[in-house]
Amino acid sequence: MQAKVREYAENDVRFVISTWSRGALNQHLWETTKGLPQIDQRELQDGVRKVAEAIVRHPETKTLVATTDSGEDIMGYVCFKPNVLYFVFVKPLYRQKGVGKKLLELFVKASDATKPLYYVNHSGAMIHFGKKLGLRYNPYMGR
Repeated sequence: MQAKVREYAENDVRFVISTWSRGALNQHLWETTKGLPQIDQRELQDGVRKVAEAIVRHPETKTLVATTDSGEDIMGYVCFKPNVLYFVFVKPLYRQKGVGKKLLELFVKASDATKPLYYVNHSGAMIHFGKKLGLRYNPYMGR
């Protein structure tokens, strides 16, 4: 199955933001708030969604969506600005099929080859892909 890649459309935003915020919360935000008193989890989730939406909608950010041939199902997406990878996501059904690799190759192609590449999301998948692509981890590059 070949993935078709296109720029995100307005009707993709909800999917992108919900998967991004869920992934961010599951991966590291819960760890940073563990043991802190009176943390309103809904407020935290809302804050993460707002950050994700601000990044996706920022004029320097590019979000590419991989879809099935028919275009009916989103397989995954990548969100970045040149040389800074914010997030990559592939639905479990489409993992290990080259979708993530294709999306990451497009990120590398859109970046300046004379400068280092960074990623800001410290998830297990990003660490794996980051090492494969020679990316450097820097959570402050996305600001």
